[in-house]
Order: sequence, then C-alpha cells, then structure tokens
Amino acid sequence: MGFRSVAATLALLLPVAATADSAWDKQARQCLARLETAPKQAEKSCLAVVASGEKAGVANETMANLMNRLGVFYDEGGRFDEAERMYRRSLQVKEKVHGPDSPEVAKGLNNLAQLFWSRGWFDYTEPLYRHALEIRERAFGREHPSVASSLNNLALLYWNQGRYAEAEPLFREALAIREKALGPEHPEVATAMSNLAVLCDNAGKAAEAEGFYRRALDIREKAFGPKDPSVVDSLNNLVLFYRGHGKPEEADRLARRIADATAVSR
Repeated sequence: MGFRSVAATLALLLPVAATADSAWDKQARQCLARLETAPKQAEKSCLAVVASGEKAGVANETMANLMNRLGVFYDEGGRFDEAERMYRRSLQVKEKVHGPDSPEVAKGLNNLAQLFWSRGWFDYTEPLYRHALEIRERAFGREHPSVASSLNNLALLYWNQGRYAEAEPLFREALAIREKALGPEHPEVATAMSNLAVLCDNAGKAAEAEGFYRRALDIREKAFGPKDPSVVDSLNNLVLFYRGHGKPEEADRLARRIADATAVSR
C-alpha cells in the first residue's frame, strides 16, 4: 500500500468529531490572532466561534485561550461583567482539560483575581490568589519562580489594603526565591526589591529601603543600560525617597541623571 493510500485509509478512520474539532481549532486560532491586532472588529466573529465550539462540545486548550483572550479584551475595555463571565468560562474549560490542580488553572484564577481587585472586591480576590498559590506550590515546590509570583500578588494585595505586617514576609520570601532561582542579577529580582523598598520605607525602615532601591537600580542598569524606562523608574523612586528624607542634593543629582536618560537625541 502506497503513502497516499495509507493516508486516505487513516482519514477514513478518523472520527467525524475530530475532523470538526480540527476545523474549529483553525478558526479559533485565527480569532486569537485577530484579537491581538484588531480586537474590536474581531469580537463578534470570535464570540460566534466560541458558541459554535461549545455547541459541538469542544473543550480544549484553544477554547480556554480564546475565552481568556476575550476576557482580557473586555477587562481592558472596562466591560467587567462580560470579562468575569468569560474568565469563568475559560477557567471551567482549563479545569476540565488539565484537572483542578493544574498550573494552567492557577493562571485562570489569577486573571479572575486581578479583575476582582480592579473592582475593589478584595474579599473575593484574596481566596483566588491563595488558591493559585496552593496549586503552584503543590505543582512546583515552594522555591519556584511561579510561587514567588503568587506570593508577590498576595503581598501587593495586602500592601494595597494597608496590611503591611502581612505583606512584608511575603515580599521577602518572593525576593529570596527569585534570587535563588533566577540569580541575583535578574530583572525580576529588581522588581521584587523595588516592591520591598516601598514597604520598608512606609514601615520606617529607611536605611533598608534605600539599599533595596539602589540594588534594584544597579541590576536594571546592568541588564538594560542607563536609558531604559525601568532604569528611569528606579531613579525616580530614589529621587522621591531622598526628597522625602531631607536629602535634596542626592535627589537633584539623580534627577539630572533622569533628564540625561530621557533627553531626545538631536
């Protein structure tokens, strides 16, 4: 039997549903691409693709991703009720495809948590962040960067609520995990240090805050160069810190560096 005959035989053996799923999957991937480039124009047709997939019983990663991307579109547009419904539908598909303890489910929980946070629904946000943390810790162990991200999410939530004593140990643990897993010069370490610096400053630990701010600046400057926006952010943090602590000369010196970094080349 030749190659074409074998291929034809295999095609005949494929279930009808699999062929339908393949055609739907292609449409869904096209929708994902259009949602990145022209989301407003793609919304109606992508909703139709979701509906047709659900009617056909499609439940796969592509469906979850399409629902999630529509959720992001609604979230960014301030259409929060629609975003919540789409995030929840995406989460349900992820749980069906991967199981309830999958890291993919943790991603969906984080999206929903961030949506609730933006609406000020902190009582709903915290349990979702905690659930995502538990899933990631079971999947990866406590010293994984994904666990550090979940710890950081919880710490930021607590900090935003003024729960500084609860936020600080989580920020410190997230920093320690990132330093160990990613190396002391990684940009994510700088982000963790910046977060911890703000908290330490608010807690009256000025010397420690200054050290974190300066270390974050050094890491970013080495990684990206002196004119990168993240370097400018670090410089600005230090300018505000020094002005707030009665050190105008230090603040002015760094402000000049910001001016040099942001000057338009002629």
